[in-house]
Amino acid sequence: MRIETYRPGVPYWAELTNDDPAAARAFYRALLGWRFSNVEPADADGAVICVLGDTPVGVMERARDGQPSSWTSYLYVDDIEQTLDRIIAAGGKLVRPPRASAGGRRVATFTDAAGVVLGLFELGSAQPSVVGEPGALIWGELITDDVEASAAFYRAVFGWELSSPHGPLNRREWLLDGQRIAGLLPRPPAMPSEVPVYWDTWFGSADPDGAARLAPDVGGTLLIGPIDSEHGRLSVLTDPAGAVFSVSAPTTRSPA
Repeated sequence: MRIETYRPGVPYWAELTNDDPAAARAFYRALLGWRFSNVEPADADGAVICVLGDTPVGVMERARDGQPSSWTSYLYVDDIEQTLDRIIAAGGKLVRPPRASAGGRRVATFTDAAGVVLGLFELGSAQPSVVGEPGALIWGELITDDVEASAAFYRAVFGWELSSPHGPLNRREWLLDGQRIAGLLPRPPAMPSEVPVYWDTWFGSADPDGAARLAPDVGGTLLIGPIDSEHGRLSVLTDPAGAVFSVSAPTTRSPA
């Protein structure tokens, strides 16, 4: 689904920080069918655009010294500075201040009150992106130790509400104006206590089982799955540098 109109407070974009760009490009090209523009840009962060067909779906940036390889989901906002003020007031922290992105967006990153990293973006000169399709961002899920504290933070900052829990793991959905935009999962019993809470970035896959089989062959790792979840068939993977993400058949209702 090509996004022409962006709703504030909804995740539409993702960024990968990675310490081995060549391996990352080969991995995501094989797994998600991406190509990459500006592979040798002049900017200091070494950022490139991840492209599906002819449409940008994310950014890949070289990790800074000591920075782990990881995916960060970004929420569209009308005004980054005003949103950051609400984030700080609700107990979050600024990670990287507003700046221009290689994707033509103006971006910033923050942590919520529990230390989970997310990003904000304004469109700037960006081209429209695509979500909800194989190879594109399809969903996001907050894994949390404190559902009530998470609910209070995201309600105060973005106006999100939570659905009732359902399923064996008590999953919930984040609702904005009554529409499902993302998920919440209380820390599952199988998740080690030493693993910090995080936001899981999901990409669409026409064949999550095939992606699970392919990932180890192209340098990744299968962590969980393939399994059937409340949001569709799911596999949790890492790329060659250890960045965690999920792939799912595109049956989840995507942001719009």
